[in-house]
Amino acid sequence: MMKLAKRLALVFFVLVLAASLAILCLTAEAQAVAPHKWVVTFTFRAKPANEGPDPEVRLYVLVTSATEGQAAINAHKALSEKLTTNAIERLEFLEAARKD
Repeated sequence: MMKLAKRLALVFFVLVLAASLAILCLTAEAQAVAPHKWVVTFTFRAKPANEGPDPEVRLYVLVTSATEGQAAINAHKALSEKLTTNAIERLEFLEAARKD
């Protein structure tokens, strides 16, 4: 009778441990895939030497994405819809910072 109780206690402990590990893994995976807010910074490349210099302009775009790369792509797409073709060609990515 005592052996049966010990085995049941061991099986119960193993099941609880396995369930808690599974919950931890699923929670960590869900947090890794969840979208975050990113502030993506762009600037414009300098004009050719024969034209006058531009003032330094930085564009900050707030986007939601799971990764830094996807945030940069989403921000570039958003700016591409609003800028002229000449400005898009001179657009240069600087950084993406996560805001949580």
